[in-house]
Amino acid sequence: MFGTVNPTDDIMHVKASYVGDYSDGAVLATLVKPTAAEPFRSVTVNYTKLIRDRDFLCLEASGVLHFANGERVGYLMLHSIESPLVQPLPNVIRAKHNITGFFRQIAPGVIDTFAFDSVEPGGAIMESLLLPVCANALLSATNYVECGLMKKLTWMLQRRQAALRVGDMIPLLRHEDVCVTCNRNLQPGCMKSLWKAKCKMCMGALCFGCKEVKTISFLSPDRKLLRHKITFCGSCVTMATRANAMDAARDQANGYQPYNSW
Repeated sequence: MFGTVNPTDDIMHVKASYVGDYSDGAVLATLVKPTAAEPFRSVTVNYTKLIRDRDFLCLEASGVLHFANGERVGYLMLHSIESPLVQPLPNVIRAKHNITGFFRQIAPGVIDTFAFDSVEPGGAIMESLLLPVCANALLSATNYVECGLMKKLTWMLQRRQAALRVGDMIPLLRHEDVCVTCNRNLQPGCMKSLWKAKCKMCMGALCFGCKEVKTISFLSPDRKLLRHKITFCGSCVTMATRANAMDAARDQANGYQPYNSW
């Protein structure tokens, strides 16, 4: 669920960079803000565009349902609304769509997903143009897991950088001539050393075959989206995968801004 919630404009743009669910958009109002107790619960009014001459004004709600048998099911719902305060732009038609999505973990690392979308394009439009765009937007729900992982990696990375700056964490002493993953020799003069890299999280040395490069989204001081390729080791990526998203979501709900570039 960490990959679905976007209670602010900044978080919405970060999410869209990973999910690819819309081409342009903004959070116009936040009606229910996430809290430390319910970090995935959010209700917002969003403006989005999927096609060049169509836009949408939607009420978006996300959260987690708790059932008597102990099962938890995440939900994401978007419902088109009308408001005299938000009129369509010139030469743009206000379309409508309603999306319902449910997410249930059925095994470690396995999420059962159900999603449904109905669209009213608001006028004549070629199906060959509309259907692929709507289908891709719906199928983008499969990217929420990757989005959540990238957001957790960013959160962990920012926490580590902040701890190093204030002296709360001592940098790990790593042998720079040995790959932290496979223990290959990376001493100068060795062929493997020509493509040596370093994990940005643990600062361990990596050979070319063991490094994992992730494209991470950050926000510049003027709130523009920046995309940086950052190298990690497999252990740090696994650590982020297994990290409790609730901790990162609570930090986000409490106002921590892990997506600011440093």
